Amino acid sequence: MWEKMGIQKRLLISYAVLIAMLMMTGLISILMLNRVGNNLSKFYDYQHQTIVQSWTARQAAEASMAEAMQSMLDSDPTITKNAITVVQKEFDSLVTAVESVYKTYGGEEEDLEELGKIIEYASPLLKQICELAEQNRKEEAYEILKTQYKAAMDSMREWLAYVGAVSDYNAQMSVYEGQVINFIARNVIVLVIIISVVTGLRLGFTIAESIRKPIEELKVASEQMASGQLNVSLTYHGEDELGALTKSMKSTVSGFAHIISDI
Repeated sequence: MWEKMGIQKRLLISYAVLIAMLMMTGLISILMLNRVGNNLSKFYDYQHQTIVQSWTARQAAEASMAEAMQSMLDSDPTITKNAITVVQKEFDSLVTAVESVYKTYGGEEEDLEELGKIIEYASPLLKQICELAEQNRKEEAYEILKTQYKAAMDSMREWLAYVGAVSDYNAQMSVYEGQVINFIARNVIVLVIIISVVTGLRLGFTIAESIRKPIEELKVASEQMASGQLNVSLTYHGEDELGALTKSMKSTVSGFAHIISDI
């Protein structure tokens, strides 16, 4: 095969193969790094955010309970009103955090439906508690708080803890998947580099041999002719530059032989 190609073409093919191998290595590296980057983005944009928002919602649930209790403990209407304002603010924070969890949670939708049901149940209770506290009907407000609202907030905290645990597991799986991809990427890149080096060496050796052998044969033939021997052996039959040179030398040897025989 090599004998039918010019020397320049052989070298160009070897360069093209090496460049292709290097491009393949670079492409694999880019794809693997992109996959790892996507995993990190997924970890931050989803699992991490869900964990943070579920923790924020739990804090807001506890704060709403504490402020609701505060609104019933003080007889000063101003303090009661301020506590009610804080209660409503904390409950709004709870709702906002849960809505954020809806967008980023990677678990079952049924889990989020439970959170929605608890909010729907607790919202009118909280409104009733605040109205009773503001009317100084604090015993009635406390009874609703103790028997119904507290149970709803306890259930909310339990579900949020579960959602946080699921997100934490998903986060660990994302990190583990990223580590696996990173490990595979390193091995694939090392393998491609090894294959590239071996291919390059083999290709270079083959091309070098395809050039060295006919040149060595021509060298020996030239030395024989210089010493007066015309029965030289030229066996190379190629269609490249060395093949043309071999044919030219054969013609030269044949011409010298005819001249000598005529003499």
